[in-house]
Amino acid sequence: MIGSLQNTTALRRDIPQVPTASVLSLRPGKALPALPNREKRGLMLTAVFCLLLWSGYNTDIYFFMDPFFPKSFMEFVHGVRAFFPILAGVIAAGQLARRRALPQWLAFGPLMLLLFYGGTGLASSMFFSSQPAPAAYWTLEYISVIVVVMAVASSPEPEKHLARYISVNWICCAAVCIALIVGIPLLGGSALGQTAGSPLGVMAYGRVTGVMGMAGTRNTGFGRFAGIVILVGIAKLLHDRREKKTLLVWAPLTVVAGLALLLSQARTSWVSVVVAAAVLLARAPTRWRVPLIMLAFLAVPLVWLSGFGHGFLLYLTRGKGIDTTLTGRTATWAQGWDVLQQSPVVGLGFWADRYFLQGANIQNTFFDALMQSGFLGSIPLVIALVWAWISILRLYSTKPSGETSSLPAELLGVMAFLTVYSLTEITYSFYSVGWMVMAPLFAHVQLRVQLSRQERVNPALASARMQNLRAKPAGVAKRSFIQGNWLFR
Repeated sequence: MIGSLQNTTALRRDIPQVPTASVLSLRPGKALPALPNREKRGLMLTAVFCLLLWSGYNTDIYFFMDPFFPKSFMEFVHGVRAFFPILAGVIAAGQLARRRALPQWLAFGPLMLLLFYGGTGLASSMFFSSQPAPAAYWTLEYISVIVVVMAVASSPEPEKHLARYISVNWICCAAVCIALIVGIPLLGGSALGQTAGSPLGVMAYGRVTGVMGMAGTRNTGFGRFAGIVILVGIAKLLHDRREKKTLLVWAPLTVVAGLALLLSQARTSWVSVVVAAAVLLARAPTRWRVPLIMLAFLAVPLVWLSGFGHGFLLYLTRGKGIDTTLTGRTATWAQGWDVLQQSPVVGLGFWADRYFLQGANIQNTFFDALMQSGFLGSIPLVIALVWAWISILRLYSTKPSGETSSLPAELLGVMAFLTVYSLTEITYSFYSVGWMVMAPLFAHVQLRVQLSRQERVNPALASARMQNLRAKPAGVAKRSFIQGNWLFR
């Protein structure tokens, strides 16, 4: 009996405490319980961590390495902010050190596998890269994302903090997407170019070389931001189209992002959005899924008979014929494989494609991982993705009747988008938008697996959470987000 009580006590020690209903999940206009100052500071720090990581986007260490740095105020800004992600990683590492140990659920899983991949890349960057210092810098930026997410997930209320972190990510993606749209008229003719197949006759960001000292985005990057916003918007609309924030904010954002995707003419983004939208449709309630599937079947012959299908195919191929790789980089992949033979076990360090392929972008996450960390690092990277998807299909692919948040659908849609996107672009193998977005999603899946396992071992925990919700006012219990942990069942 005593041994049983000790085991139960030990089990509960590793379980995140059941918090009260999250104010993040309450709809505007409702009475909100006051948050303790410590909790407010914690959520604010989570948002600051996320913004620090984003502040290093579209800059690099080469500003700082210039012998005449800084040559201008903008160069000074870009050179300084290049280190903000690493600064965030150092602060997060300090937080983890004060806690002395990671939560047990976080110590084994995708994030730790990806940390091993990053560590292997750091070693190969220092010993095998042709430019050790910049390669190590890129590796540290990648690892900093992992350390920050681990610090956020190690908080007393990991689900609430991960939800805040993911929300800030969505805001950043939407802000960049809108900024790129606004930038089209500001940049004039340089932002638009003539293209075949597009109903608008133009493609955005096909030849912008630079803006305010930063590298210019490509149409594929424009399409990536648009795709993420579209899928988050669809997930929210499928969950609760009557919610005010969804109607007033996310519905217009989804329409604007749709225009951005059309302007981008980004083939991989289009294919990824279509696949992810189909995944979200399969998860939707029957009252949505069945009519939409019937309409899709009826629309297919009309699309082809009207010529729209041929026009869309011309739009995707840009009048140049079908490219099954969607990237045109197969020759670069072959060159990368040949170069990898110099160090196949641990790779050639981060940004190896640029350093060893005369500046070429290999445009494939898995080839990129091989070149950077070899087979030793790439195998854990692939295992992490497979592990995450097995868990996603088990815990997120169906919508339970009691689900009170759109976050599970958002996670499913964006992960599907970025997984397909990884085949012809670089996502979670390098410090990038794809990696900053995917890292907290890996953590969320990892935490949900742990909670599910604990509920199977001790069903009383699930019952306690349900009683905790029933004890709260109806409005709070109905809308409480993942802190109750019962919405996934």
